[in-house]
Amino acid sequence: MQKIDSGKDRKELFMKNIISMNDTFSESEELKKDVNAIFFLGHFFMMKNDHDSAIKAYTAALEKEEDSTSLKEEIRCHRANAYLKKGMYDEAISDCAETMHNFGSMAMIFEDARKLRDEALQKRQAVNKKC
Repeated sequence: MQKIDSGKDRKELFMKNIISMNDTFSESEELKKDVNAIFFLGHFFMMKNDHDSAIKAYTAALEKEEDSTSLKEEIRCHRANAYLKKGMYDEAISDCAETMHNFGSMAMIFEDARKLRDEALQKRQAVNKKC
């Protein structure tokens, strides 16, 4: 077992594990079944500003998640953020609207979805004004 001395060591070990997971993602059927691993892989891609891969990971996690509605809506919010960062405003708005519709009773997720939706609407309007 590897001894971890500092926060920096923890972060480096975490990143090595994520990179390793990313390298094996395409060929690992077991990993593809792990919703949380796929979800966190989406986070990794977002940290790298690889929004296309993040969207793919979040979409895969959504397709695999069957049990937890709250986890699905959290994943959908993260995917909406990836869409927003990529400039895919309609998709971001759609994900946010679905989250707000499906899980409006959970205030934190609802508020995150509302904020993302509003930001996407503003950015889409700004783009439309330029055209």
